[in-house]
Amino acid sequence: MKRRTRSHRAPPHDELTPGALRYKGIDKKEDIMNVKKLLIPMFALALGTTVAAQAQDTDVRAAAEDSVRQGVTINVVNNNWLDMRVYFIVGSVRYRLGTVNGLGRQTLKIPASAVPSNGNDIRLVAVPFGRRSATYTRVVVVYPGDELEYRIESRLALSNLFIL
Repeated sequence: MKRRTRSHRAPPHDELTPGALRYKGIDKKEDIMNVKKLLIPMFALALGTTVAAQAQDTDVRAAAEDSVRQGVTINVVNNNWLDMRVYFIVGSVRYRLGTVNGLGRQTLKIPASAVPSNGNDIRLVAVPFGRRSATYTRVVVVYPGDELEYRIESRLALSNLFIL
């Protein structure tokens, strides 16, 4: 049996001197260059993916914010001879939307601040000028961007609300 010399023996694992690395077939300069060649494209790919995901997330948020900012559109058709004041009720609070002339049409908007993104229960009320009577719609759930049609008939009890 031949006796091994010290130069052929592998260094211990904790010994990372340049000579020990060369013995293992590792050259520091070459490996650093190889790692750089590998890490630069990986970093660029990760950065590109992050930017693309953020841009897509921004587009989704912008679309959601636009629909939230829209509020609710109400097309009011007044088939009554009297001018009507139109209100909407949220909870127990009544907000005035506007006035619709007798035998006329008007487009009114519920502001976005009154309609959260997860919807809200509202009722519409039409009150004729110079009268104490009023007509109330059923409670409906509306979301930002919804469009409603409120038909006020000559007999107030026959008035209807449609979700378009």
